[in-house]
Amino acid sequence: MSRKASIPLFVLSLAAAGSLLAGSENREAVPEAEPKIRSAAVLLPELPTRLHFGDAGWVSVGARVQAIFIYNDSDLVDDDTEFRMRRARIMVRGEVTEWAGFSLATEGAGGNVTLIDSYLHFKPLPEVQFFVGRHLVAGTGRQAGTTSAAALMAMDRPAFSYKNLSFGGRAMTAFATSTLAGTDSGLRMDAQVRDEGITFWGDRSLSDNLHLKYYAGVHGGSRNSPARDEGDLRYSGRVAVNFGDDERGFFNSSTYLGRKQTVGLGVSFDAQNRVAIDSGNDVNYRFWTVDLFAEQSLGRGSASFEAAYGQLDLDDAGLLSRRDKTTAFGDAAAVSGLQAQGDGFFAQAGYYFPNIHLQPWILYEEWNSDTPGGEGSYNNARIGLTYFARGQNLNFKIGYERTRLEANPNGDRNSNSIVTGVYMTF
Repeated sequence: MSRKASIPLFVLSLAAAGSLLAGSENREAVPEAEPKIRSAAVLLPELPTRLHFGDAGWVSVGARVQAIFIYNDSDLVDDDTEFRMRRARIMVRGEVTEWAGFSLATEGAGGNVTLIDSYLHFKPLPEVQFFVGRHLVAGTGRQAGTTSAAALMAMDRPAFSYKNLSFGGRAMTAFATSTLAGTDSGLRMDAQVRDEGITFWGDRSLSDNLHLKYYAGVHGGSRNSPARDEGDLRYSGRVAVNFGDDERGFFNSSTYLGRKQTVGLGVSFDAQNRVAIDSGNDVNYRFWTVDLFAEQSLGRGSASFEAAYGQLDLDDAGLLSRRDKTTAFGDAAAVSGLQAQGDGFFAQAGYYFPNIHLQPWILYEEWNSDTPGGEGSYNNARIGLTYFARGQNLNFKIGYERTRLEANPNGDRNSNSIVTGVYMTF
């Protein structure tokens, strides 16, 4: 083949790399799309999904775009009507050999382009794999640490998911587009909801119906730790077991659209010493969760259910400060560690109708802060509907959310939001 002829094929190959998530580390993050429906007018060409180099090398390029429209009628966040790019990512994955690969992802939402994922993936055995670099911390729990942003069920992650260190030690409202007043510890990471370090993980099937998976990570953690130069690293871990079908790979989904029959249980733990100072005293961070996931055929469709309980401990601290004694990240909205910490739960469920590709879903959650007056406590209810045009790779969502603070000195306690959007992974 001439060089001129190879150039168009090269371009077409890149454009067709829509199954970038077919890599072993992410094959469960975006379940294989539903059977393709070919238009009578347009037949998509059958192009390769990867570019191959040498005997075992390959590279795959793709994108993730989530565009939403938000309507807020709220006492807690600004009344707002806007279009927003919730996520806008370019992703590159590849392998040099079958046991060594890499993953890169940028985030362009919000006007600035940042590198959110950048890690090497080594996999000498299915039971012994590890990521080195910037990636999600599995010890933050199933929803925050191992569920792909491409495979969420109820529009976005629960507010509960943002209580860990990676996501800011806070709660979110309006489908995770605004920080909920009175819940924010002020803690932040340099990387956007990621951390830099190493995570060992692996999975093994003990039988056709019993599957184990583990994660153990060491990360840099908060760079604002007052004792950072003394080596206070962040440690995390997670253990999960599935009965029925497995959930192989690092990532999982909130719904598999009937492709799995499984019940999963997981326990996660995340910790770093001396993440901040309170009146000259060191503040330690601890966050742990226990979670349940189930997907089963029911009637003519499939039911998905997920629930988790978690607890955040910030040493009953007051207002958290950096080493220079300024409020963490200078955020005037930051509250005391005592008000941010506490315990809570969420539960969500959906039912998928495969004949019409629709999934109604519902979510409820509560968080109880450790303040005597209940400041920082909230409850949150969501209900919505998803149309899966091409499974998790292309779907349309609409949802309603109501959030209520238990107590607020300003008297404002309620937030109501309607969000609709299109979610695409190519």
